[in-house]
Amino acid sequence: GDTSTEAETTVLSDNVPDLDFGGAEFRTIEQSSTKYSFYSAEATGDIISDTIYERNRKIEERFNVTFAPTISEWYTDISSHVKQSVMAGADDYDLVFGQIFDTSTLAMNGMCLNWNILPHMDLTKPWYTANIQKASIGDKLFMIESDLSTSYTDQTWMIVYNQTKAEQYQNFPDLYSLVREGKWTIDKMSELIADKYQDLNGDSERNEGDFFGMIANQDGCQLAAFVYGSDVRLAAIEDDMTVSNPIGEEKSINAIMKLHDLFNVNPGSVSKMTDKKIKTEFTTAKKFFVDGSVLFAPVQVSTLMSEEFRSFEDHYGVLPIPKYDEEQERYYSFSSVYSGGIMMVPKTADNLERTAVVLTALASGSEDVYKAYYEGALKGKVARDEGASDMIDILLSTRCYDWGEFLAIGGFPGEFVNLTLKGNKNVSTLYAKYESKMLSDLEKINSLFGE
Repeated sequence: GDTSTEAETTVLSDNVPDLDFGGAEFRTIEQSSTKYSFYSAEATGDIISDTIYERNRKIEERFNVTFAPTISEWYTDISSHVKQSVMAGADDYDLVFGQIFDTSTLAMNGMCLNWNILPHMDLTKPWYTANIQKASIGDKLFMIESDLSTSYTDQTWMIVYNQTKAEQYQNFPDLYSLVREGKWTIDKMSELIADKYQDLNGDSERNEGDFFGMIANQDGCQLAAFVYGSDVRLAAIEDDMTVSNPIGEEKSINAIMKLHDLFNVNPGSVSKMTDKKIKTEFTTAKKFFVDGSVLFAPVQVSTLMSEEFRSFEDHYGVLPIPKYDEEQERYYSFSSVYSGGIMMVPKTADNLERTAVVLTALASGSEDVYKAYYEGALKGKVARDEGASDMIDILLSTRCYDWGEFLAIGGFPGEFVNLTLKGNKNVSTLYAKYESKMLSDLEKINSLFGE
């Protein structure tokens, strides 16, 4: 079909009246780590930047606004500037695209406006990320996600596996079929990596130069991805709008013990506990994978778009994070709270109508940007076979969000998960030791959000 009319319909279906803002500047600030989002100074020939540039020009014309160049800063600097600005009662930014975890800290300190009070905004529209509604406490919603954000996709966790190597094993299953049948579980993954270690360099030591079944960083948001993938939550919002602690439930403890074994006990895994000669840093999984030294590795979507992956010789497949067991209803994938971007409006922002109108037009008009990113940049470069394309659809459509994730990862529930998966064997004992600390952290959240 004719894409130009499609794009026009998208813009017109946003239900926003054509208002004239008299040439006012629309001021944005975002993380310097974000490759694409609000602003593009000129057409450069990069398909995504150019689509952003075109979208913005249409909006500037339609509402008589000017997009000020986006201020780009390290995420902790964004938080401190927003905080200073709000404390001073200043109106410096119309829209802030901060790092998720830091932004939740701003929300907890009363620095963010409640999105539900902005005019002309219908958060049920398809360009807003639907599961973000779960991040509201009562009628308070301080952070939202939309098609405006490519970082929400960039930062989504998944598993890559080396198909070229997998073909060399006898009776290696068709993993895409397993995923589709709902049988891609932690147990299945554990079984497939258990016998894959090989002392390739023949020095009788487990070290770099050998071949492993899996390598994981065992820290931060990568751990959280496996925990969320098992349908375990760090905190839950109850019907009375209080935040509770589901980490101590039997299923949660069992899932964390299963993950502990996958990371630390399985002989095919690189483990922080036993393989001290191998630095399991954030980038190690990518390095091992492109060196052909590992069968499975958890990575983020953005990794697939890196130069190393584009020039990688072996064929590789893409899988969602495994389920806890086959009974689990669906896969859950997770977009990093440490690097993903999310939108908030500072409490002192003055022209809320302008913010709401321009954001709605930006989000609804981002369909073409998302298409360029998703179809062209991501799928075109990554999906070397039909199945990988399906898997990307599965992992992007199963992302989960909730307040517990934002608030509890930085508090003790998140720290508890880190401690257990870094090698503390007795999860129940550890839970008993830290329970009161977790509950007091959740109590703080409850007092902040209580009416």
